[in-house]
Amino acid sequence: MLVTVITCFYNEEAFLSEAVSSVLEQEYLDWELILVDDGSIDWEGQPIGAVTSAQGKARAALLFGLPTKEVQDAMAAGKPVSAMITSPAAGAWEITIGQGGLPILKDGKVVAAIGCGGSLPANDEKFAQAGINAMGSK
Repeated sequence: MLVTVITCFYNEEAFLSEAVSSVLEQEYLDWELILVDDGSIDWEGQPIGAVTSAQGKARAALLFGLPTKEVQDAMAAGKPVSAMITSPAAGAWEITIGQGGLPILKDGKVVAAIGCGGSLPANDEKFAQAGINAMGSK
């Protein structure tokens, strides 16, 4: 039986990671998590950039065909990244090279990507992987 956890929040950036982690740590595996942000303005009065960050990570994972953490690590080490770069969709120019973006593969080919932002980078990647896992279970 699928359990749906809906978390609504407004200006709770300091506690959101802990709330999501509590769901991830459950032993029951048949769940989905829906986060509803009611227009938070947490970071020094600025709107949360999580959506933009998540979109940029998904674009980067799609373009490079690699988890964005791998691209980030290669850049930090000054190593080249071997990947087939594809053209982004019109109007989708921002890419974010930071942990939290994962390519979605089908038959060994990149068919889509998912990105999460707004939490700690390692958590963003866990959330993205949870999304991929949820798609594979249906």
